[in-house]
Amino acid sequence: MSMAAFATVRPIADQLDIGPMNTACDYCKALHWIDEWIGSMWAEQPCFESCCKQGDVVLPLFRPPPQYLQTLLQSQKHFACAFWDQLCLYNAALAFTSINCTATDCGATLAGINCFQIHGKLYHLTGPIKAPSGAAP
Repeated sequence: MSMAAFATVRPIADQLDIGPMNTACDYCKALHWIDEWIGSMWAEQPCFESCCKQGDVVLPLFRPPPQYLQTLLQSQKHFACAFWDQLCLYNAALAFTSINCTATDCGATLAGINCFQIHGKLYHLTGPIKAPSGAAP
């Protein structure tokens, strides 16, 4: 028995070009598109709120990555280039490996793709890349 799947037909949208993302926030130096500026301020000195709420939110700078990761990110050697070529595949493979959520299969008993729905909040569990010595990974 075959079942038809629901498919939508969407028109291909024209490419949207909103210009370069090269306008820096005066407070945190985050880059923005000029159209993100707060309309009540002057266009000559645009202010932004989506990054640091005009200086109200101050976050510490990122620590430098471990040396092996920095080498992968900055080197032009073969192994680093291979890492960059496969980066999207790594991300897709690991995207849902460390999550916490309330999931359900909604009573699906059909053979086929195993899928689930997430109800409520989705949490990404983060931690060190390497477990502390003597601890379970």
